[in-house]
Amino acid sequence: MVWKITGDFLALKLDPGDDLLLSIANACEESGFGSAFVISCIGALRKARFTSVITTSEGFKYAPMRELDGAIELLIASGNCQPKESGGWKVHMHGVFCIEDKEFTGGHLDDTGNIIGVTAEMLLAKFPGMVRQSVQGVAPSLKL
Repeated sequence: MVWKITGDFLALKLDPGDDLLLSIANACEESGFGSAFVISCIGALRKARFTSVITTSEGFKYAPMRELDGAIELLIASGNCQPKESGGWKVHMHGVFCIEDKEFTGGHLDDTGNIIGVTAEMLLAKFPGMVRQSVQGVAPSLKL
């Protein structure tokens, strides 16, 4: 992974084998850049882990995690990265994929397991003060 800060922007270039979300969190922490929004992200993965919202008789729920291996073009992804109140970092990201030039799909990326196959290039914009908070009994949410 290579990163460069210019003003309020952090540019990242990831290498084969890097984990997409872990690399974003590491870059924000190591560089001292802090919390940010991912405003542009493209690349190619060799493995993707993601889920999507589905409708059930009980309402909206997340589908079981889907895991793909092979040639996966990451057409676009966006999200955010911020420190957690409990410590560490959280990257929340959604993406659209083209799998083996046949199927288009996408959704909410898992915290780990989205592995770079060729490269990923992205641009993050600084957003100071953004924190991931935990609320008991409710999914963690963004605190602005």
